[in-house]
Amino acid sequence: YQRRVREDVKFLNQVYTSMNSNQKELQEKLHAVEQKYSQVLTEKEKKIAEQEEQIRDLMFFIEARKTVEKSLSADEVQDGVVVIPPSPEAATGKTKKKYKNKK
Repeated sequence: YQRRVREDVKFLNQVYTSMNSNQKELQEKLHAVEQKYSQVLTEKEKKIAEQEEQIRDLMFFIEARKTVEKSLSADEVQDGVVVIPPSPEAATGKTKKKYKNKK
Protein backbone atom coordinates (compact mmCIF):
# COMPACT_ATOMS: atom_id res chain seq x y z
CA TYR A 1 0.00 0.00 0.00
CA GLN A 2 2.82 2.44 0.89
CA ARG A 3 4.56 1.71 -2.37
CA ARG A 4 1.43 2.69 -4.27
CA VAL A 5 1.12 5.92 -2.28
CA ARG A 6 4.78 6.81 -2.97
CA GLU A 7 4.27 6.19 -6.69
CA ASP A 8 1.18 8.38 -6.68
CA VAL A 9 3.02 11.16 -4.84
CA LYS A 10 5.91 10.93 -7.27
CA PHE A 11 3.52 11.02 -10.22
CA LEU A 12 1.63 14.00 -8.81
CA ASN A 13 4.89 15.86 -8.23
CA GLN A 14 5.87 15.26 -11.84
CA VAL A 15 2.49 16.48 -13.03
CA TYR A 16 2.79 19.57 -10.80
CA THR A 17 6.30 20.32 -12.10
CA SER A 18 5.19 19.87 -15.69
CA MET A 19 2.10 22.07 -15.23
CA ASN A 20 4.13 24.75 -13.45
CA SER A 21 6.66 24.75 -16.29
CA ASN A 22 3.87 24.99 -18.88
CA GLN A 23 2.26 27.85 -16.98
CA LYS A 24 5.51 29.83 -16.91
CA GLU A 25 6.06 29.21 -20.61
CA LEU A 26 2.53 30.33 -21.45
CA GLN A 27 2.90 33.45 -19.29
CA GLU A 28 6.11 34.36 -21.15
CA LYS A 29 4.37 33.86 -24.49
CA LEU A 30 1.44 35.98 -23.35
CA HIS A 31 3.78 38.75 -22.22
CA ALA A 32 5.56 38.68 -25.61
CA VAL A 33 2.23 38.84 -27.45
CA GLU A 34 1.03 41.74 -25.27
CA GLN A 35 4.24 43.67 -25.99
CA LYS A 36 3.92 43.05 -29.72
CA TYR A 37 0.27 44.12 -29.64
CA SER A 38 1.17 47.32 -27.84
CA GLN A 39 3.91 48.06 -30.37
CA VAL A 40 1.62 47.39 -33.35
CA LEU A 41 -1.14 49.51 -31.81
CA THR A 42 1.24 52.43 -31.30
CA GLU A 43 2.49 52.16 -34.88
CA LYS A 44 -1.07 52.03 -36.23
CA GLU A 45 -2.11 55.08 -34.19
CA LYS A 46 0.90 56.99 -35.52
CA LYS A 47 0.10 55.97 -39.09
CA ILE A 48 -3.55 56.99 -38.67
CA ALA A 49 -2.50 60.39 -37.33
CA GLU A 50 -0.18 60.90 -40.32
CA GLN A 51 -2.92 59.91 -42.75
CA GLU A 52 -5.40 62.24 -41.07
CA GLU A 53 -2.91 65.09 -41.52
CA GLN A 54 -2.46 64.15 -45.18
CA ILE A 55 -6.23 64.11 -45.68
CA ARG A 56 -6.48 67.53 -44.03
CA ASP A 57 -3.78 68.90 -46.35
CA LEU A 58 -5.45 67.34 -49.38
CA MET A 59 -8.84 68.79 -48.44
CA PHE A 60 -7.24 72.21 -48.05
CA PHE A 61 -5.64 71.87 -51.48
CA ILE A 62 -8.91 70.82 -53.10
CA GLU A 63 -10.83 73.68 -51.50
CA ALA A 64 -8.14 76.17 -52.57
CA ARG A 65 -8.22 74.86 -56.12
CA LYS A 66 -12.02 75.14 -56.23
CA THR A 67 -11.80 78.71 -54.98
CA VAL A 68 -9.22 79.59 -57.62
CA GLU A 69 -11.29 77.98 -60.36
CA LYS A 70 -14.40 79.92 -59.26
CA SER A 71 -12.63 83.27 -59.11
CA LEU A 72 -13.58 85.80 -61.73
CA SER A 73 -10.07 86.85 -62.61
CA ALA A 74 -6.46 85.96 -61.90
CA ASP A 75 -5.96 89.36 -60.20
CA GLU A 76 -8.16 88.27 -57.32
CA VAL A 77 -5.89 85.31 -56.67
CA GLN A 78 -2.65 87.19 -57.22
CA ASP A 79 -3.25 89.59 -54.32
CA GLY A 80 -5.02 87.01 -52.17
CA VAL A 81 -4.06 85.78 -48.72
CA VAL A 82 -3.81 82.13 -47.80
CA VAL A 83 -5.34 81.25 -44.43
CA ILE A 84 -4.45 77.85 -43.01
CA PRO A 85 -6.86 76.61 -40.35
CA PRO A 86 -5.26 75.41 -37.11
CA SER A 87 -4.46 71.75 -36.89
CA PRO A 88 -6.43 69.59 -34.44
CA GLU A 89 -3.37 69.50 -32.19
CA ALA A 90 -3.34 73.30 -31.93
CA ALA A 91 -7.01 73.27 -31.01
CA THR A 92 -6.38 70.87 -28.13
CA GLY A 93 -3.36 72.79 -26.87
CA LYS A 94 -0.85 69.99 -27.42
CA THR A 95 1.54 72.12 -29.46
CA LYS A 96 4.22 74.39 -28.10
CA LYS A 97 3.21 77.98 -27.53
CA LYS A 98 5.26 80.69 -29.15
CA TYR A 99 5.67 83.93 -27.30
CA LYS A 100 6.17 87.21 -29.10
CA ASN A 101 8.87 89.59 -27.94
CA LYS A 102 7.26 92.79 -26.74
CA LYS A 103 9.31 95.89 -27.47
